[in-house]
Amino acid sequence: MRYQSPERPVPFWKHPAGICILILAALGLAISIAIVAVLVQLIREEGMKRRTPADAVQINADVRGPIARPDFRGACYGIQPENVIKRVGRPDSTVETESGEIWYYRGRTFDPVSNKRDLVAIVEFSRHWGRGDNIRFIGN
Repeated sequence: MRYQSPERPVPFWKHPAGICILILAALGLAISIAIVAVLVQLIREEGMKRRTPADAVQINADVRGPIARPDFRGACYGIQPENVIKRVGRPDSTVETESGEIWYYRGRTFDPVSNKRDLVAIVEFSRHWGRGDNIRFIGN
């Protein structure tokens, strides 16, 4: 003779305690997702505050004297040629290439770490992008 249970067990999701546990788990998951979303938003906002847009870097082209490398790079990277002229002045020489144009600024920048003036600052404008996309410095 086989053992027969007097009645079938109630499924977990139909039992009152099981329903409460499922509701609490769903509520906990929703709260966790909301907290993560708020934290991600706060981190993004903090990152945006730290970033300085290229438009915020303004260097007076009339001021004579060397410009620190980071300031020069910020004034040229991603900027159209006419705006680069407004920010750092006209280049000392230019070269047309197949891929774009290269501008040379001689003795206008310095390395803030060593505090030595660079021989040349090079700004490349690609034909495709039309903005300063490669800035290099050749130091002493």
